[in-house]
Amino acid sequence: MKTAGKSGIDEVNVNAMNGALVGKIGHESAKSEVKEAAAEHAAAAKKPK
Repeated sequence: MKTAGKSGIDEVNVNAMNGALVGKIGHESAKSEVKEAAAEHAAAAKKPK
């Protein structure tokens, strides 16, 4: 989700069964989001198929 007046995104975890919020809402800058995506991509590349 985007927040007015802030760059980056707010990461929200939602229970798929009932729509309740799970855990904290965390704000991530655009820079940290790129770093997280790169780490996830590297982890996915290492997994055997």
